[in-house]
Amino acid sequence: MSTKKGDLLVCSSVTRFFENLGEMTVTEDELRAWRAKSEGEKDTFILKTYAEMLIHSKDREGSKALQTAHILNLEKENKDAKNQRKALRKSEDGRVVMEKELEKERLCLSILEKEASDL
Repeated sequence: MSTKKGDLLVCSSVTRFFENLGEMTVTEDELRAWRAKSEGEKDTFILKTYAEMLIHSKDREGSKALQTAHILNLEKENKDAKNQRKALRKSEDGRVVMEKELEKERLCLSILEKEASDL
């Protein structure tokens, strides 16, 4: 029993919400014009409006899917950029090590050249 009463309360609060919304957005002239329409015109209007709402909803879903794909692509690009920075740091470290080795080799070469010239 309480469930049915709760359902009725929810139903009546939803009805009140839409009544209040209607009072704020629909003028008396618009209301009279609506009531003057035939049931067929009202049904056609409601059906067309509902179809437009469904199309709008699908378009928003499509837009959201594109947005999600774009975000995922950005995340992948970000990950790739991090990997590239890491590889660049490693190659930079390798370059520094090689420069030190080259300096050692040059020093050895200069010592050998000096010894050779002394002979």
